[in-house]
Amino acid sequence: MIWLFFLAVLFVQFQSTQLLSYACIFILASLSLAKALKNSREIKKKDILMFYVWTLMIFIMLRSSFALSIETVIEVLWLSLGSICFIFIATAESVKRLDVLKKIALAGSLGAIINLLASFLSWYNPLFIDPPYAGSRWVGGFDGPNESAGFYVMIFALILGLYLEKQYSFIKLLVSGSVLIPLIYSSFSRGALLSLLGIALVFVCSTLFNSRRKMILLGAYSLIVWFFYNQYFDALMLKFNEVRSNASERDGLFVEAFRLFKQSPIFGHGLGSFAKISPIFDTVPHSDYLLFMVSGGIIGVAALTLFYFSFIIESFKRKHYPELFVLLVFVTQAFTFNNIVRGRLSILFWVIVILIYLGTAKRKSEAGQTAEVMTEPAQGSFKKLESAV
Repeated sequence: MIWLFFLAVLFVQFQSTQLLSYACIFILASLSLAKALKNSREIKKKDILMFYVWTLMIFIMLRSSFALSIETVIEVLWLSLGSICFIFIATAESVKRLDVLKKIALAGSLGAIINLLASFLSWYNPLFIDPPYAGSRWVGGFDGPNESAGFYVMIFALILGLYLEKQYSFIKLLVSGSVLIPLIYSSFSRGALLSLLGIALVFVCSTLFNSRRKMILLGAYSLIVWFFYNQYFDALMLKFNEVRSNASERDGLFVEAFRLFKQSPIFGHGLGSFAKISPIFDTVPHSDYLLFMVSGGIIGVAALTLFYFSFIIESFKRKHYPELFVLLVFVTQAFTFNNIVRGRLSILFWVIVILIYLGTAKRKSEAGQTAEVMTEPAQGSFKKLESAV
């Protein structure tokens, strides 16, 4: 099962293997459901309720006039991944959280190395890795530079969380950063770079809060920032502004999204509607929240925000730093890109949600032996953490 998670995250990084990632998640849910039915295992009612609410949200946002459009099919396909994952959460017993998280970090880092080597060697293949967008913005095996950068910010956030949980050494953290950060920067994505800066600040604050040597750490961080600013900042910003000067602005998309929202503020126009009724040549408004405002109105965007908020609260209560950091990056980037209805980031997001509710953590027993401790009691995901040691 752990290797299916690994393959799901690895396959998502290349053009022709994206649907294989979706298939891995589907297989995981199917195996869990089949095992639950075979063993007459009780399905967790509160978790299956999440499945019903999420699926109901999708149905509420469907409209007959757009049901057969390709954009609607794509959006429903990726939103239904949430329904599949909730079935997995409701029927599975537990998942070895730390083992899966390490495999995800490995898969993300391996894919990043392959992408980085392809960049140095100028090796591009339409089935796996595309050439840079507009000749300068790195895309790799993704559908665009924003998606590529967003994915690797999420992977780096996960690794920062693993470091805080003492599951990653400082050397491994530096090596991972030296691979991931150049890929993120080379996309020249404003949203991704801002989310990278944001999660770096959260990481610094977390290490300072948990450290007994706060002043020493603060001094070390300040020295690193000072060195980077003096040596590299001006050159990097010059290159960034040069590339971004040729990029299209999104102000028109945002204005158009609000205009459409005002026309149907309660229930929206339906999934796939933006591409059909907007005069702007774009299929989506480049924001999850704006897309749900147009597609589902106040009800749709409120439901999405409630799910996001509940996932973050759950990971925060459990002090699951990797999952919390990834979620913070995902919901932040949702302001500037359509992550939830585009498969690459969506698959990684739903894997993280699975680990929040089904994850187990290794804990040292009194005898010094390592035991697996369930972070999710069998009777439902919303009850308090109970130790199984």
